[in-house]
Amino acid sequence: MRVSKLISAGLLALACACASGRPPDLPVRTEAKYGTVHGSSLERTQDVARILDDLAPRVPGIVPGCTVRKIDLRLVPKMQHESWGGATYTVDDLRWMELPEGDDDPHLAATMAHELVHYFLGPEWSTLPGVLEEGLCDDVAHTLVPSAAALERAKYAIVLGTMLDGSYGFAGPRLIGTGPQATFGDELMAYTVRAPIERAALPSLEDAMRYNSSDLEPIQKQGVRGVLDALGYLVVTRIGIDSLYALCQRAREQKLDKVPPEWLFLAAGLHDADHAQWRAAIDGLFGPAERVALLKNESLQFRRAP
Repeated sequence: MRVSKLISAGLLALACACASGRPPDLPVRTEAKYGTVHGSSLERTQDVARILDDLAPRVPGIVPGCTVRKIDLRLVPKMQHESWGGATYTVDDLRWMELPEGDDDPHLAATMAHELVHYFLGPEWSTLPGVLEEGLCDDVAHTLVPSAAALERAKYAIVLGTMLDGSYGFAGPRLIGTGPQATFGDELMAYTVRAPIERAALPSLEDAMRYNSSDLEPIQKQGVRGVLDALGYLVVTRIGIDSLYALCQRAREQKLDKVPPEWLFLAAGLHDADHAQWRAAIDGLFGPAERVALLKNESLQFRRAP
């Protein structure tokens, strides 16, 4: 499931989600080629059905080992928690997706793309740890909805930088104004952003790679889920989807429950990595597009040091 990610007061906050018992009953439904969209507005369900039919057939072309099935998509007026961006639920023989009905199309499309990966992953991915599944879903969402990638990658760099050093610093041009209409001056500035993380509550990197999806849901300590999501994304993008799939097959062949952490870090080029190597890997998430997206994010307040 995808959690909503907010930057507020110069800090990045992420939360987690949990499961519901039955799909919500909604008055309107629109049949799409790849499933059924339920909601309260016919116009909205029709719009979302078009997005579903655009995104759903593209997922198996990116992710091997998918089990394509009809999507039961519920557009809800409010998620079960205000910080949830979307969720895919499997309860007994039922599976359905919930997305916020009021989200604008670009945001809803990015969240839907993430949830479609959860929805379609087949048994050949059963050895993938939960943290890596979230990273895989984000990676695919960024491919299908590129407009969502830059800001989210920037946020992940901040979270991981805070995990590593207590904050994330970068150089950039002086910001003139705020929000999407801001411009940049010629003067170079030093920016520092810190995510609120209870660092004492963080698991070791090796233990994080062992987390199942069910282990992620009850996490309550501030910022911990955000670190795990960011770590999963970093590792997945460094390994690559096809190579990650091959690791899952290798683990299945050896009758392992999950892909071992040492395999993952080795494939990601982070086995026995020192501080400088981790910092370089994190910096790899934060390029010019990410810097611009972050600085023009109107919800961000940051400390600037000349």
